[in-house]
Amino acid sequence: MKKYFYLTVAIIFCAGLSYLWFSSSSNKKIISNSTLNGLERLSKGDLALYNSQYEYEKTRNPQTNMIPENITSDELAFASTLPQKDDSGRSQLWEHRGPFNVGGRMLCIAFDVEDENIILAGSSSGGMWRTYTGGDVWYKVTSPNVEQSATALVQDTREGKTQTWYYGTGEILSTTERNVSTNVRTIGIGNGIFKSIDNGETWQHLTSTAGGQQGTLSKIFQGVYRIVTDYTIQDKDVVYAACYGAIMRSEDGGDTWEITLGDITNKSFATDIAITSEGVLYAALSSFTTSIMRPQKAGIWRSEDGLNWTEITPDGFTDIFRRLQLAVAPSNENVLYLMTERPSSIHVPYSGIFNSDNFLYKYTYNPQADSGIWENRTDHMFGRGHGDFLSYPNSFISYGGYTFTLGVKPDDENVVFTGGMSLFRSTNGFLDTIQTRWMGGDPYDMDSLHLLHPDIHAFAFYPSNPDKLYVACDGGIVTTDDNMAENVIWNRINNYLCTSQFYSVAIDHAADGDNIIMGGLQDNNWYYTYTDAPGDYWFQSVDLYYDGFSCRIADNHEFAIVAAYSGNIWTHQFDEAGHTKNIFYQTPDTLLSFYDPTIGANPIFSFYCNFILDPVSNETFYLPTTNSVWRKDNMKAASQDTSLRNAGWSRLNNLDLSGSVEITALGISVEPPNRLYIGTNNGHMYRIDDANTGDPVPVEIGSSDFPFNAYIACLDVNKDNADRVIGVFSNYGVQSIYYTDDGGT
Repeated sequence: MKKYFYLTVAIIFCAGLSYLWFSSSSNKKIISNSTLNGLERLSKGDLALYNSQYEYEKTRNPQTNMIPENITSDELAFASTLPQKDDSGRSQLWEHRGPFNVGGRMLCIAFDVEDENIILAGSSSGGMWRTYTGGDVWYKVTSPNVEQSATALVQDTREGKTQTWYYGTGEILSTTERNVSTNVRTIGIGNGIFKSIDNGETWQHLTSTAGGQQGTLSKIFQGVYRIVTDYTIQDKDVVYAACYGAIMRSEDGGDTWEITLGDITNKSFATDIAITSEGVLYAALSSFTTSIMRPQKAGIWRSEDGLNWTEITPDGFTDIFRRLQLAVAPSNENVLYLMTERPSSIHVPYSGIFNSDNFLYKYTYNPQADSGIWENRTDHMFGRGHGDFLSYPNSFISYGGYTFTLGVKPDDENVVFTGGMSLFRSTNGFLDTIQTRWMGGDPYDMDSLHLLHPDIHAFAFYPSNPDKLYVACDGGIVTTDDNMAENVIWNRINNYLCTSQFYSVAIDHAADGDNIIMGGLQDNNWYYTYTDAPGDYWFQSVDLYYDGFSCRIADNHEFAIVAAYSGNIWTHQFDEAGHTKNIFYQTPDTLLSFYDPTIGANPIFSFYCNFILDPVSNETFYLPTTNSVWRKDNMKAASQDTSLRNAGWSRLNNLDLSGSVEITALGISVEPPNRLYIGTNNGHMYRIDDANTGDPVPVEIGSSDFPFNAYIACLDVNKDNADRVIGVFSNYGVQSIYYTDDGGT
């Protein structure tokens, strides 16, 4: 399905929340008072980090309203103490289940200059991957106990040095959590740079780049946008890293670093760097900062030695610029392209998250005059640079710089590629709009094997054939043999590239020994498999283009339920061949009627849609809104008859939570049946007996030992005794697990 057509109750919803955050004086039903108290204590940079109420409330220490310092190292230290075997001697090691055929979000890719069949590619949350078969099969080359975001990648291509590689970490622009967001959306705070001296087979952390409080975006190496090496210097291992706030330089292969350009007080949120084969460097530092002051070195710069820099920012350049990309034309290194974006001035409910004004410039350096000329090519970008959804599909969408990349074809200085939600190609450097072509992205059909998955993060040209292009995107690694074709044909090369990001997992609890497993994936729908072999194919659940959130498989996989943003629910059945059929939309008109066109969202739902299905009858279905629960009496029947979508729904009116409270966890009983447990984001817990009928009255349960104002992330009810329940609090700095054997009394 086409991605944009689902924005009305999907992506627009989370954007509408952002609008409410900044536009509503009451902030009703969006952020709890406790969260606001914590956020008020944070800097603007920290607000950028806590891009969502959902993520922040789940993890903050309730006593300090902060993420503990150095929490990642503490987690790894704790994990190292866990036993490998249980008391009976059985192994506690996990077995991989896949999927091997569904790639997740990839951020960087590069070819080995000695062997183009060797490719390395970095995942946003799955580490570094390598193939020596041109992408037929991938394997992971980083340890699971190190930072898993890989954002920038480079090989030292000097003779005798090609075994050396570097990759940077820190995806500080992300959409994994899009509930409440600022113009700067961050989630993946990094931990510096890693280095390999055996051609990418193993990696070591450069301790010189480590550090920084995990819960605070404050240190330079917490976000690495690009790394380049100087090919022209032989007696030193010169490396440059474009980081959060500064361009860093090392002369000893990363053992020590110095700032060569930047402002460490008022840090540029984004930077970039490019180098020519002669060692000429170009750097870009954004004016956008997490403080209130403009960075001193914001702009575009040129250097012939990496130490002394000359500003070459174009005249009339936008005063505010956030994400930046530089690209030197390999066939004529006197030509440089620059692309940047800024928050859009178009005031629509979701402008804070997704809308950008984009700019494209061409710079031509004249060696005789030792100066260059800039040409503004913005008006010839797709959509004249506008990046707002009001102009869709005639716009270049980058989600505020989340998906934003630029490149020049190695054999033609005029063939320029710009990647955002979609990929575009100009064959005359965007001199006009006539020779600009859409190459793939949105609209996108998840069922197609030969389309380019949206959200382009990086690309690399095949060394021996510049017509072949490899793209790193939210669908893994995708390639084409002819990037100059009128209609480009794409192929996925994701075999064993196991980088998909799961929001949820479901199994069949009734079928003994059954191996079916289903999951909801970031930007990749819902997938399932029938076998326990990780190399077996996973199938798509519903042919829609969504983030896949909660899912549930009914007993003996009679049907399944899947959920996307803000209360969007579908059911489907399985045919005899194991494929899906009878895919029915289930959200009733009653709940759709709450959609508010003024804010562009359905405000009664949280961004992440949770639900629970009665495990006894598989009939009664409970769907929480932000602070209430709706019940459907006949979900099994509705999964077989689409005319029953609006039938059997009712609101549990006696559960009356305040506007600042959100329902975060549900548990349901088997023996006795129909007992519903509810947990909230502020540490309160409720039990509803006979929840399947009438309008029952909830009873608040819990303990004085519960951590105050903490986030209940999970409630699990013993299937043989509904009085036995485990409750999980997900915050740092609190007791995590509680147990009751008397129904919460």
